[in-house]
Amino acid sequence: MEDNVNNVLKNKNFNLLFIGTLVSNVGATFYSFSISLYILSITNNNATLQGLYLGLCGVIFLLFTPIGGVLADRMNKTKIVYGTDYIRGIIIVVSSILIYFFGNKINLIIILIFVVGALLNSLSAIFNPASTSLIRFLVDENQILQATAYFNSLHSLESILGIILAGILYTIFKNNIYYLFFIVGICYILSGLSEMFIKYKFEKNDDALTIKKFSSDFVGGFEYLLTKKAILTLVFATLFLNFFLSPYFESSSYLAKVYLVSKEYLFSNVISPEMLVSFFGATLSVGSLVTGIIIGNKKAKDHYSKTIKTSLILFSLCFTILVLGFYFFILKGKYNEYLIISLFIYLFLGILLVYINVPISTIIYRDIEKNQLAKVNSLITLGSLGLTPISASIGGIVIDNLGLGILYVICAVGFLITTILVGLNKKVAEL
Repeated sequence: MEDNVNNVLKNKNFNLLFIGTLVSNVGATFYSFSISLYILSITNNNATLQGLYLGLCGVIFLLFTPIGGVLADRMNKTKIVYGTDYIRGIIIVVSSILIYFFGNKINLIIILIFVVGALLNSLSAIFNPASTSLIRFLVDENQILQATAYFNSLHSLESILGIILAGILYTIFKNNIYYLFFIVGICYILSGLSEMFIKYKFEKNDDALTIKKFSSDFVGGFEYLLTKKAILTLVFATLFLNFFLSPYFESSSYLAKVYLVSKEYLFSNVISPEMLVSFFGATLSVGSLVTGIIIGNKKAKDHYSKTIKTSLILFSLCFTILVLGFYFFILKGKYNEYLIISLFIYLFLGILLVYINVPISTIIYRDIEKNQLAKVNSLITLGSLGLTPISASIGGIVIDNLGLGILYVICAVGFLITTILVGLNKKVAEL
């Protein structure tokens, strides 16, 4: 750790992690944005198959997350971070070459997509606990809020770059998707190169990692998390918030492919539906980027419950407006009205996400001991995202059988009910 650093951006090791994460996550955004559209494209808009893919990836990610947490608390976090980035880059480069040789063999391509998705998500589950907990080892105690806010801004920046570029590149390469996947693989490899130079004080664990020891470490992390009642309550709340929110955002590619293709809207002659939907995500990220920088320069507070509750209420209200907009504008052919309102709503949602995510991350980094951080982070990830694979699969089935609008209504109502329950919970008031 570098001493006597007031601004976290003057910390060389933090910057290397910052840059490496930016490059790899831009590549990940390219891939996740493109693969959903690509599946719909080659399967005649089969939302159920798309949902199954997202569900499989989610399950794999959750199954491997506890393993990643235990490994990150025992092994050199830097080696885990750059090692997994190198492997992911190689896998995607190889898959792009295979897609080129498969040509029009759709069944082989679909099998390859599912296999690669499983591999990438298992590696991401090992990467994430190491990279998130590594932040705590690179910055000083008084820089936690700043580092968390800047990383939130980083995710916003990578979304802006990644989503806009993904929309443009997908439009260019959708008939030759292997070129785009090759670019994604190179991004991961470049990220690994940057992360190799990160240094921190690593204390080697002399105990051999056996199955028994792994189980012991995992159970120990779980028991430790149980002592943090307020954080545990928030994890359960986030579990259901994500369950209702994720199908809405994951269905954006379906909205583009089914409701906006061949329709006339502002600049439709130069902006494809895929690019247009990508602008929604980029707009959300612009709000998060600016707000994250502002929060990063503020002093940390002792309590964040009021901030989290207020932001969730406003987020739920905006979510409801978006759903109503689908019925009042999209279904009535008023595409320009929907697009203009949605852009403003997404900008505000980006601001609100910062006031939800940054306080939660700050509380976790502040209240969890260093030697437990990676395991606890993996358990929190497991707890907060545990239902998203199910919601992704159900979302595809609902779209195919009941329609996109019904899915939106279910998501908005469920999110609102969960928000109300969070606001009434006494444990959340302690945060």
